Amino acid sequence: MAASSALEAGEWDGTVGVASQYLSRRGFQQTWGRPAAQAGVSYQWDSGFYAGTWMSNVNRKYLEGATVEWDQYFGYAGKAGPVSYSSTFWYYYYPGAQMSGPRVNYSYGEWVNNATWKFVTVAYWGTWTRDYFGDNNRTMATDGSRHSRGSGYYELDLHHQLFQPLRFDLQLGRQQVRHFHEYSFSVVGASLTYAISTRWTMALRYVRIYSRHSAYRHYGIGVPVDGSLHYSDPGGGHVAITSTWSF
Repeated sequence: MAASSALEAGEWDGTVGVASQYLSRRGFQQTWGRPAAQAGVSYQWDSGFYAGTWMSNVNRKYLEGATVEWDQYFGYAGKAGPVSYSSTFWYYYYPGAQMSGPRVNYSYGEWVNNATWKFVTVAYWGTWTRDYFGDNNRTMATDGSRHSRGSGYYELDLHHQLFQPLRFDLQLGRQQVRHFHEYSFSVVGASLTYAISTRWTMALRYVRIYSRHSAYRHYGIGVPVDGSLHYSDPGGGHVAITSTWSF
């Protein structure tokens, strides 16, 4: 991105896509194994700053009262020699989603920093809102008045272009939930992305969560949905196929 502060010199970008299911970056089944429609748009200034928004449907069986995830972000990207870097503030908003008992919502924000050198990307997500995904003493049913601000997610990504249209990515991550370490977990994932054209890509992704505790092995929101209680393993080993069109 060239050094310029002229707003009119910027550029719009966007994506629309469908997925066999919405697996979050940390590997959770946010559509409870069902298909997802997703879209996003961003604006990039020549100065290096950018802002955007992204949306996907989600499932009430995973997030009480939720039907949509609506993300907003802004940040800055640049290069230092052979290293590309970016720093981004994200806010993940779930309209209408709230845990009925403690009356706590799931929305939260993170500050994301990453750097890429050749085929290696390292990244850190730090929670800047009071809670990470609604985690606090009320939602965990523990004594005290602790919240989870300062939770962090560390990730290492390895990229390899197998041949011109096909890329392989390996993901290794670790989520630390501040004050509630029994909800911390590790992430291992891999994906293949095939560029059908300059604008159309298909991707196959596998991701699995590992935890020494059982918090994510038999998960349910604890309230009936469509007249029944539902339980699943939303952080187990899962596969998603996505088709994305860029414009």
